[in-house]
Amino acid sequence: MATVGNAWNALTTEQEDSAKLLGATDIRVFFTITLFKLLPSIISAIIPIYIYCFFSFMIVQLFGAVGTTTLETAIYHAGRSSLNFRAASIFIIIETSFAMIILTLYAIIEEKSYKNKGESFYPYQNKKTKLSLKERLFVIAYFIVLFIFFFLPFISILVSSITQQNSIAHSSFSLNAWMHLFRMKNFLPAIKNTLLTASCTAALCTICALVFSVHCRLSEIQHSFKYSKIAFRTIPILPMAVSSVATGMGLSSIIKPGFSTLTGIAILCIAQTSLLWPLAFRQIHTHISKIPDDTINSARLLSQVPPDFIFKVLLPQSYRGILSAFGFCFASSAGDAVLPLVLSVPHFETFAVLTYRLAGSYRYREASAAGLLLGILCMTTFMLSNNKSISKKKLKRNSIYALP
Repeated sequence: MATVGNAWNALTTEQEDSAKLLGATDIRVFFTITLFKLLPSIISAIIPIYIYCFFSFMIVQLFGAVGTTTLETAIYHAGRSSLNFRAASIFIIIETSFAMIILTLYAIIEEKSYKNKGESFYPYQNKKTKLSLKERLFVIAYFIVLFIFFFLPFISILVSSITQQNSIAHSSFSLNAWMHLFRMKNFLPAIKNTLLTASCTAALCTICALVFSVHCRLSEIQHSFKYSKIAFRTIPILPMAVSSVATGMGLSSIIKPGFSTLTGIAILCIAQTSLLWPLAFRQIHTHISKIPDDTINSARLLSQVPPDFIFKVLLPQSYRGILSAFGFCFASSAGDAVLPLVLSVPHFETFAVLTYRLAGSYRYREASAAGLLLGILCMTTFMLSNNKSISKKKLKRNSIYALP
């Protein structure tokens, strides 16, 4: 939703306004003009979701039918349970090859979409208007779906954590699950480890994505189209073809056993960064692409030192994308139990791994309490990263914001 929403907000409405003047209805304008403009961003959103589901591991482990498996779970069981590394390697090759085919098709379709119906990043701010009755009905329907598929499961987790089953048909209010969770010796270390790894991973992802986004944007301005196209279309999608289990298995086979906890944490952060930084790149590059070429060129001419325009123009005008990328990567890292589980860092456990082990040992009430805390942590990070309290006026005083 963020990918399509950011792209939609960046589109100009000249063609839509012209079509309406010629008598086209709003629905026809959307399906004949707006939808084709949004096609690249829609494809950009669909493929990562497909890959995310294709590499799904924890949900299959916890809720998959008995006797069934996927490529991701087969890799884990072959490498960890059966110690059949040859079979695990074959599964990894098959899985990665199929993912590469999907991503190659994605890159080709997206390139054609940009070429035929390229997005316009003209510096134009869409004015907010009052919602019509049809739009209000659509918003209500959207929130009903959101309530059913997000809030109800979240409420069910809360109810599960504060109830105790007295009999088959009766249950009562109880905070025993929370008390047991707080009394665990690994409760506070798990929170500390989660905050540490998630913060480091989010910072590394944001820095890598920001540097590459700036490089791609400058390459586009300097008309290095051949290089920028290859880099923009290929490099950001390569990590998406490798799953967390495959990454963990590969690192486990390379790293010597008996490594220290500090080394394991560093390896975990680097591994998560290699998998998550494309998500941050998508968030940041969308905002940097909206900055007009004339603004960047003028800022480069007026800058006394070459990197000066980056800190005075690019960063201030794309700060929302940077904050959003940090929050997204932080939440993704905090909720990742696969890499910490596969790497098996000695004397180290994250909160996601703790939640998984509680659920795996059928302690569902404690697992619900832990999952609720993890969800609150991720949502708080999202809210802080999307906070609009930063004033643009304050940013204008420190940036070349109004350049033509």
